[in-house]
Amino acid sequence: MTKKSSFQGPFITGFVAGMAAGAAGVYFFATDRGKDFVAEMNELWEEARPELVKQGVIEDSDATLGQAVKSFLIEVFAETAQEAQTNAKKRVRSNKLLFKGV
Repeated sequence: MTKKSSFQGPFITGFVAGMAAGAAGVYFFATDRGKDFVAEMNELWEEARPELVKQGVIEDSDATLGQAVKSFLIEVFAETAQEAQTNAKKRVRSNKLLFKGV
């Protein structure tokens, strides 16, 4: 019985995520409907931004919607990476398994 390599899992996940991001980019920036959606979201952001600053959800009162999303994603990924680092199991090798030469 052969053991499958787990190397392909992260590659496939990244590939699919990249395809989805590309499709979303084409929709939002290349179609009229997508451009209208982005414009509407920017208008809603301008209305909601003062209240979000007042509630402490965002810090920068001059941040655009893109900047706010970017800083949020950076925070989330930094927390996730830090959790993964603290939860990572260290591989301990036994001296019996090391090659000692001829």
